[in-house]
Amino acid sequence: MDINEIFGNSKQFSNNTQIKELLNEDEIYIIDGRMIKDMSYRIDDETPYKVSINNKTIIRDNLKKITDTYKKIMYFESEELAYDYESVSYFFDLCMEYRVKLFVYSFNCNINEFLKVKYPNHYPTKILANTAATLIQNYNGVDPNLIRTKNKKLLFLNYNRKINRDLIITYFKNWNELYNSENIISYHNNYTFNSDVYKTMYRDYAEKNGIDFNFLDSLVLQPEEVDVHNQGDAQTKAQLLHSESKFNIICEPFFGLSDNPNEYEYYNHTLSRKVVYPILYNNVIFVHEHSPILSKTLKNLGFELFFDNIEDFKNNMTDEFYYSDETQRKLIHNNTLLKKLGPSYKKTLTDEINNFFN
Repeated sequence: MDINEIFGNSKQFSNNTQIKELLNEDEIYIIDGRMIKDMSYRIDDETPYKVSINNKTIIRDNLKKITDTYKKIMYFESEELAYDYESVSYFFDLCMEYRVKLFVYSFNCNINEFLKVKYPNHYPTKILANTAATLIQNYNGVDPNLIRTKNKKLLFLNYNRKINRDLIITYFKNWNELYNSENIISYHNNYTFNSDVYKTMYRDYAEKNGIDFNFLDSLVLQPEEVDVHNQGDAQTKAQLLHSESKFNIICEPFFGLSDNPNEYEYYNHTLSRKVVYPILYNNVIFVHEHSPILSKTLKNLGFELFFDNIEDFKNNMTDEFYYSDETQRKLIHNNTLLKKLGPSYKKTLTDEINNFFN
């Protein structure tokens, strides 16, 4: 099998506009992360993703051919980094064994913290990832003439089932906010894998936190009237809903419940529009997370947060709090910082890549 059929290469993969605009470096070989990820398999939804001996051989042999010519590799993942797929971790380990320089791009908000733990003898000289500043992208917002007044208290948009989102919906139910006409709360109740496996996987967490799967399975809330299959329509309407809302719980999907800072799942948090839109449209935010990766990342970028815990958020969803001088100062500060970081994200990423490889 040809190398390019396994991994893709810089000429083929540079059709991706994010990369094409950034790299004109012939010495960098770009790996399509989806190809590596897809070389893993699992028997069912309850077992880890493994890589077969045959696919290990394919990865090893083809990577060796690549590294005979290229000593600089960029691993590009258009979503969260699938390091928990054995083919991906195996590929990373081989890159370190072959003494190449590996730059990792993903939507993880701070994967560098994990790489520092996992590869202490190679980080940051042989392996490095993009920083969160490269994910604060230049979302200019919708037409200002369409912006609505702040006539809604709380916004929470939710399509796919995630255990952290189930927990937030449980909070809203307990707070009597679920059907409050002042709020816009959506819950499309879409499972991304087998529902029985989902409930088994998170049974202990659900019991500990009072999550009632029977109730949630019967719940469908779609007040936003968004066509989730039309991204242009969905993102425009999502922004308009943010523009008319005062409070928002940022609930980026996390992909594990690990409390062990030596494990990848501890660090597997993303940074996406779910962070950008509330800041862009002056929502008072609470960052809900399992490990403090995202809130730490936002603080390191210079953003100011409002609450230390969910109870503080609950008790301060008022106009008095929203329109207070201190709250407005933070909202303006965060909005200004976002608009400063957004236009420069491509330059930031380019600089990070060039500084690492040169």
